[in-house]
Amino acid sequence: LDAILSHLNQDSQEKPTLILLDEVTICASNIIKISPDECYQLLNSLRRFRDAYPNIRWMLTGSIGLDHFAKHHQVSGAFNNLHPFLIEPFNAQIATDFVNHYCQQEVFDTFILDDEAHKHLQARLGWLSPYYLEKLCLQILPTTANNKRIADCKVIDQACLKLLQHPHNQAFSGWPEHLNRNISDDIRPSCKAILNKLSEHDAGESRDSLRIQLEPEYTPEQVREALNILSNDGFIKKQPNGKYHFVMQLLANYWQEYQA
Repeated sequence: LDAILSHLNQDSQEKPTLILLDEVTICASNIIKISPDECYQLLNSLRRFRDAYPNIRWMLTGSIGLDHFAKHHQVSGAFNNLHPFLIEPFNAQIATDFVNHYCQQEVFDTFILDDEAHKHLQARLGWLSPYYLEKLCLQILPTTANNKRIADCKVIDQACLKLLQHPHNQAFSGWPEHLNRNISDDIRPSCKAILNKLSEHDAGESRDSLRIQLEPEYTPEQVREALNILSNDGFIKKQPNGKYHFVMQLLANYWQEYQA
């Protein structure tokens, strides 16, 4: 590996090299359960490689935040030469352009949305990731008006209901799977309890409100840690008013229907 990286490091002076390691924290989490020493050796080796070959760019990605893993297992030193990079969903304009292209170029029964329909679609979805924009667009059954195939707000509401029904609701199955597979046993119950509560309140809940509702089964420390994990892993986000809510309203609807 050193020989390969040395070669890439030299070539990178003329042609940049990027090494992408996906699901690093899941890999490390599985190793550390069996052999903490081997996990530390792996993480420290990756750190050494990043230092030794500065012309190579590295991206460590995954569905579990590196910061939470590092804090929980006290291995922050293995990651402190990395810079956090959060992949955000689309903004409103990019989401509009994406949907326009997708609905007019990628689907069999092409259609258009006016400005009001775009705003309604984005409000119903909430989290404007290309994956869920595609999934929702695929459920839209457009109507005909003035010889044009269109999708209005009513049609979008129907598409949302359809996306939440079997088998289309498999679009959301990765969320509970991630929670059950990748969140540690000691904190998973409090995470589920918080998600169950938040799925009941569209406007969100503050940490103090959640703490009061979950006492005495869960301590304030457990509530705080669970909120941090759920935020880091993309389930929820904190509003400027201090309340937490699901990043995506349709995910909240799915959770209330099938998981709470």
